[in-house]
Amino acid sequence: MVKGFDDRESLLAGVLLIQLLVMGHVFTEQSDQPYIYQGLTLTMGELLFTLAYVNAGFYILERQFKVNFSLTAARTMAG
Repeated sequence: MVKGFDDRESLLAGVLLIQLLVMGHVFTEQSDQPYIYQGLTLTMGELLFTLAYVNAGFYILERQFKVNFSLTAARTMAG
């Protein structure tokens, strides 16, 4: 079911967009430096954990199923 173009909805969306652009300065907030550093540190920790988890998973799969996960093996299987 496809809905046609609605004039009232598009007019309301346009008015709200203009209002947000005009009053944008009211909605800004300064970032707190310690929280920025905490977020970056947490992101780096999560990235390192994810890389370690993936490597451990491939190691276990390689040992259990005797599958070669090397780049040369991937190239020969792909083409």
